[in-house]
Amino acid sequence: MNESDYGLLLAPSQAEGEFAFFPQSNFTEGVFIDYRRFDAMDITPRFEFGFGLSYTTFSYSSLSVQASSFKPSVYPTGAIIPGGASDFWDTVARVTTVVRNTGSVTAAEVPQLYVGIPAQGQPRQAAPRFRQTDIAAGTVPSSDV
Repeated sequence: MNESDYGLLLAPSQAEGEFAFFPQSNFTEGVFIDYRRFDAMDITPRFEFGFGLSYTTFSYSSLSVQASSFKPSVYPTGAIIPGGASDFWDTVARVTTVVRNTGSVTAAEVPQLYVGIPAQGQPRQAAPRFRQTDIAAGTVPSSDV
């Protein structure tokens, strides 16, 4: 991996003219910055997104995916709330898994789910919501992750 693998991210647009006091970037690369650029260009990063250094290990098992009865409309119809139209946040599926701390040290894990966006020219993966979960050594947390 090289510095040049980051593309235009390390060479932002220079503020000039009427924008001299209001720096901006044109983002001609679209959404393909950072890890999305790596995915699109088949670049293997030294550390994956969300890679943490830990003194323990975790195992994942019993993955379950349950689709909801939600049927999206072509255009959002919900009220505008922070983050966009409220129906952008409707539950389309529930995914659960069992995460076990298989090491000897209590630590936190952040289970992450990556989904593909089925539209041409879009990033291969996107990370929906996730949360950090503290897990005692040799145990499984009692709540969903």
